[in-house]
Amino acid sequence: MKKILMLLAVCLVFNSTCDAKDYAKIQLKELKKAQKYDATDKYFADYSKKNNVELGFDIKDPKLIKLKGYEYVSPEKLKAKNAEDSLKYMQIKTSLCGKKVDNYNAQAYGEDFYKIYRVAERIIRANNLDYINWKITVLRDTSFNAYSSEMNSITINTGAFDTFSTNEDALALIIGHEIAHSVLGHNARKSQHIRRINRCNNQETPLAYIIAKRRYISDSKKMEYAADATGAILAARANYNLNNAKDLISFLNTFDDGSEFHDTHPNAQHRLENYEDSRKYFLEDEWHKQGTYNMYKSNVIYPNLSSDRKSIVIPKTPGKTVDTSYKNERVSDMFTRYAYKAYLQGDFKMAEEYWGKLLDLDKNNPIAYLYFSYTEECLYKKTGNAKYLQNAKDFANFALRLAPDNKFIKEQINSL
Repeated sequence: MKKILMLLAVCLVFNSTCDAKDYAKIQLKELKKAQKYDATDKYFADYSKKNNVELGFDIKDPKLIKLKGYEYVSPEKLKAKNAEDSLKYMQIKTSLCGKKVDNYNAQAYGEDFYKIYRVAERIIRANNLDYINWKITVLRDTSFNAYSSEMNSITINTGAFDTFSTNEDALALIIGHEIAHSVLGHNARKSQHIRRINRCNNQETPLAYIIAKRRYISDSKKMEYAADATGAILAARANYNLNNAKDLISFLNTFDDGSEFHDTHPNAQHRLENYEDSRKYFLEDEWHKQGTYNMYKSNVIYPNLSSDRKSIVIPKTPGKTVDTSYKNERVSDMFTRYAYKAYLQGDFKMAEEYWGKLLDLDKNNPIAYLYFSYTEECLYKKTGNAKYLQNAKDFANFALRLAPDNKFIKEQINSL
């Protein structure tokens, strides 16, 4: 058998070296492959799920779903605050850009440091993340990569920075994604997985090792989806444009072959789908208002240039408490926005599901009952099923018992 295989190998080598090649046919075959891997098509590929629901009736929305944690700031006050901050940023830029060394391998350009500082500082202030020091390293490496380590350390390769040096929205998504890994506790979770894998390997239990490794790979992909979504929320609070930021994942899609079975990261197409699907349930306007208020109420954070000449530290703000610091979204908050946005988009069955989940957690929420009533009324108009009309009446009455003076609840009861 070995002799036959050797003979076949010799024949293949002989044919490939001695036969005249038809280079035109080679180019045709390559062109067919190029259609599948075309970088331009993949960059502009749209994986969003279109939602063009024709209802034939109006959806009620008295704009009662609002987030807490911010107050209205007049345009005059905001303009004055921005002017004050701009002067401080100019001082910081002059300081960072004035630190020059002859050996360009030793230190990143001050302009690059400033650009990364400016994006990171804006995200940190807008999200009340200034309760710890944040260390951001610019690593001289041409590979396209960024990663977080420990609780507060973010590294961005120059390959990634240079690619999006003219797109601050994409840089914001890179930084937001890595900060998200930290605040969501992903580094600790990954460490726990790795310890479990090493323990199984040291104990020479192959099946347990394989199971532990598969769990790590599966869980790691879910963490990447969560970091993409939460990173986008952090960027949105800092008033970055999420449409422009999507260029980051679109770029990843151009050199992703789609295989992810052995990879700790999902393929870029799935990440694009996750990004677009998550955004359907974002409260971007509310987050913009929160972030604007947070920046208005905070002061510019002056950075420190580290002694390693490749990182900056954005120090924490003294006096921060647990009440004034960043908090991950609560489950009830997520249920609220999923239900509300699904309702506005005409996905009433999904809205019905999440209003129910929210009320399981918060049975004394009159606004949730009111919007549940709106949702059931829409299902009645859409299907003609009388049970939805009865549900709409019941939920409106529940809401009235909890908030008897609410005019919108009274209007709903009268309309039904």
